[in-house]
Amino acid sequence: DNAEITAEHAAHAGDMIWLNVSGLGESNPEISVLIGDTAVTPQRSIKQNGIDRLLVRVPDGVRGQATVIVTANGRASNSATLPVE
Repeated sequence: DNAEITAEHAAHAGDMIWLNVSGLGESNPEISVLIGDTAVTPQRSIKQNGIDRLLVRVPDGVRGQATVIVTANGRASNSATLPVE
């Protein structure tokens, strides 16, 4: 429904969500995403006004406050937290 994900409106396994990230550079780096302990592959990546938007599916088996880490060309991001029911 494109609503912002919050503790009150958590993501669910199987949901397709957009992650907004910065610092990936101008080229198209090799990107991987870790949600909880599960690696996911971005289904789509677009650049918009200096922000990279990554479309990923929330994996099965992830619940609670899942840690999200984006890796580009071997460099890991700071972690973020994704509430998942």
